[in-house]
Amino acid sequence: MINKQQEFEETMARQKTDKLLDIINSEAGIYDPLAVQAANNELIARNLSDDEIKMIEAEIAEKMEEFEARKYAPLDLGYKILCIILPGTIPLTLAAGFKADGYHQKAKDSLRWTFYGFAFYISVVILGNIF
Repeated sequence: MINKQQEFEETMARQKTDKLLDIINSEAGIYDPLAVQAANNELIARNLSDDEIKMIEAEIAEKMEEFEARKYAPLDLGYKILCIILPGTIPLTLAAGFKADGYHQKAKDSLRWTFYGFAFYISVVILGNIF
């Protein structure tokens, strides 16, 4: 039977270098300490130069900036119109997809515009019954 340390070492041997750096540089408590140690050992075993590590860290920083920018991207006009015209499962599915992809503002906006679509159709029904 393979012990936990060996399992982590085998897993880390299959990881890309940027993932290993991510594990090593993560906040304490996110990863098991044995996993962090195995990632560090694997990174040492790969014998990367300082320039290679700096280049990979720069790529990681660029990806993080892109991910942060996604959070605040607004919902496009076409999606707003779709949410108003077809409120229901389609916009709600889109909102879940946006949220899963890191587009938090788009998810909130699609829910808001779906609510506006429901409100519009309810208003039309109420006004249709009054007049």
